[in-house]
Amino acid sequence: MSRVHRFKLIDAAAQRLNRSLYKHESDILYFQEMCDSCYTTVQPLHPCKHCAIVSFCETHRNDAAAQRAHQGLMCHASHLLQQYEVAIARGSVSPLWVPEEPITSSTPTSLLGTSNRNSKSAVTKAVYTPLPPDWGTYLTRRACPVLSDTLAVARITTTLSLPLTVLYILERYYDTTLLNTQQTDSQPSSGSDRILATKRELKLHILGATPGYEIGAAIVFEELLHLLPSLQHLEITFIGPEAVPPGNSDSAPVLLKDDLLCSACASYSKSISLKHVT
Repeated sequence: MSRVHRFKLIDAAAQRLNRSLYKHESDILYFQEMCDSCYTTVQPLHPCKHCAIVSFCETHRNDAAAQRAHQGLMCHASHLLQQYEVAIARGSVSPLWVPEEPITSSTPTSLLGTSNRNSKSAVTKAVYTPLPPDWGTYLTRRACPVLSDTLAVARITTTLSLPLTVLYILERYYDTTLLNTQQTDSQPSSGSDRILATKRELKLHILGATPGYEIGAAIVFEELLHLLPSLQHLEITFIGPEAVPPGNSDSAPVLLKDDLLCSACASYSKSISLKHVT
């Protein structure tokens, strides 16, 4: 609620001055320290002993109700983030785990060895399994081996949020109806462009990409090849001032295939193309 209160302060100040606030003026109001319970700015204010993200006044620093209201999801997530960043700095976090094979229920039958991938009439069973409702179910389905390591799971979910967010959006644009019939690659069904399970190519444009997140974790987008049963080629264009190293012009695409992908994707000639532009 403190965020809502800060926006109300900015609106009230703008109305009082009869003009929009300059950025430095709105920043003063938005980022000023205040009590997370009563919103007072009277000092002294005391940071939360768990996350240090919010503060409390003398009246509410030991108020049980105020502490319970705060120490929920945000406090836990902020505390976990601090632990994670410390572990990264110390080099003590577990190596990043990512799925290395297609999910069985959404795998083309040719990936399972039931057809010849070089045949133009290879038969593909286009069955798409929608995303589960929570991370726990997803990680169990994908046989994640480190479910008991909280920091490792935080790193995994943060990184895999990249491809799974894309898939979440696609589920809302495409028809995700399970296709139980078989079709040949050379004879796609009518309207297959609107069916997620039969999508063979996908182009992504990622705005504001940075080396420390989207670009550095580009290989995790292979999970889209794993979860979309008919997807053969994924083209990703990273866009932003940090997408291309200083002094370099826009780079030529980098093609990931064969031994740069998992053995299952390589055996079916799947590929990922990466391009970086400013």
